[in-house]
Amino acid sequence: MTVRQLNRTMTEKRERKANFSDGEIRYLLEGILSHKDIIQSKLQNSVTVHHKKEAWARITAAVNACSSGVVRTAKDCQKKFKDLKTAVLKAKADQKKTGGGGPVKQSIYADIILAIIGDSSVVDGIEGVCRVLSLSDYRYSLNPLSHTRID
Repeated sequence: MTVRQLNRTMTEKRERKANFSDGEIRYLLEGILSHKDIIQSKLQNSVTVHHKKEAWARITAAVNACSSGVVRTAKDCQKKFKDLKTAVLKAKADQKKTGGGGPVKQSIYADIILAIIGDSSVVDGIEGVCRVLSLSDYRYSLNPLSHTRID
C-alpha cells in the first residue's frame, strides 16, 4: 500500500449504522434464547460450526425483519450480544465490589441475559425478601413488546 493510498484510507470516514432499537434487541435476545444450546456449545467441529452459523443466520433474519431499514449482519448481532453480555457482567461485578450497597443501574435486559448465559444467581426482590428467578418466570413470544415477568 502506498503512502497516498494509506492517507486516503485514513481520511475516509466509515459509515456508521444506527443503534440497535429496542425491538431489535428483544428479537436478538429471543433468538439467542431459542438457540442457546447451539450458540453456547463449546464444541468446535465442522458440524457444530455449521449449526452455529445457521442459528445466527436465523437470528439475524428475525432482527432484520423487525428493523426499520437498517440491515444487520450476523457479525453485527454477535457483537451486540457480546457487548450486552459484557455490560451486564460488569454491572454485576461492580455491585459485588460495593458490597451489595446502593442500587446499581441495571440494564432492562439483565435478567434475560443472565438467564441465557446460565447465571443461576439472578435475584429479584426487596431487602430481606429475595426470590431467585428462573427462565420460567418470563413469558416470551415473537412480539418484542410482550416479554413480561410472570408474578
